[in-house]
Amino acid sequence: YFTIPDDNTAYSYFRTGQLDEWAPTTSLAAGREKELAGKAYTLSGIATSSNCLHFNAQAKPFDDIRVRQALCMAINRQDALNTVFGGQGIATAGLSMPGKWALPKSELDKIAGYGPYKESNIAQAKALLTAAGYPNGFKETMLVQRIPTYEGHAIYIKDKLLGLGIELTLDFQESAKYNDTVRTRQWKLDAGGAPFHVNDPDAMYSDSVTCEGNLNYARLCNPKIDDLFNRQTQELDVKKRVALVNELEKTALMQYGTYKMYFRSISRIFQNNLHGWALHPNLDNNSRFEDTWKSKRA
Repeated sequence: YFTIPDDNTAYSYFRTGQLDEWAPTTSLAAGREKELAGKAYTLSGIATSSNCLHFNAQAKPFDDIRVRQALCMAINRQDALNTVFGGQGIATAGLSMPGKWALPKSELDKIAGYGPYKESNIAQAKALLTAAGYPNGFKETMLVQRIPTYEGHAIYIKDKLLGLGIELTLDFQESAKYNDTVRTRQWKLDAGGAPFHVNDPDAMYSDSVTCEGNLNYARLCNPKIDDLFNRQTQELDVKKRVALVNELEKTALMQYGTYKMYFRSISRIFQNNLHGWALHPNLDNNSRFEDTWKSKRA
């Protein structure tokens, strides 16, 4: 394993055969298949990880749901995905990963900030801020983990919220310090992520929205959400469980504790003589390589 922070440098090593696998952290992987034709192959899919805007709902001004909703309405999720990751992902989902558990689009579109973006969103967001007592916006600091996945993401958010009169100072922190800051609640706004291990409601919701969830960044506690979560995890009928999960997701979305902007695509590119590796939507879940092998180069 080699830690190579710059994607272009890593790609150069891969292209010249010094690396067996290239794990790009940006949209740089898109379009490389033609250049590498006959020498490499690509595995791609939607990750269980998403880029979000997390609110500390215990701290002003984000203890007011009108403020949280206003910020969410001001962001064009598809434009964010296009700008930051070259469109490589899905920006039309809610809290659930796209798939059978996700809230139907017809229901998702009814929730402010999750339907198709409209220019009228800005006027509505400004009205919410005015009602909350911030007609001219405010200044605040936003926490950012200093890794490529979130740096561009944070800059996009900062730029777009200027349209509401919200001036953000970006506090970039290395991972160790960032994790400590999150743990000790020394933050108000975080341009971070929301990963989970598998595409199942137990994994997606147990830590993120329940009252005692370790990854409940907003620290919002709604007994209805806990009840729905407990009921769905015990429901054996799939259709009934989907209905419970849909109601759980809808209730959680309307709290605006975490605003999921998009689920990222992930790509891994391999030399043609490496075989037997399967892409998992959570890359931490298949890195043992016991079934992976290399053949001699042609």
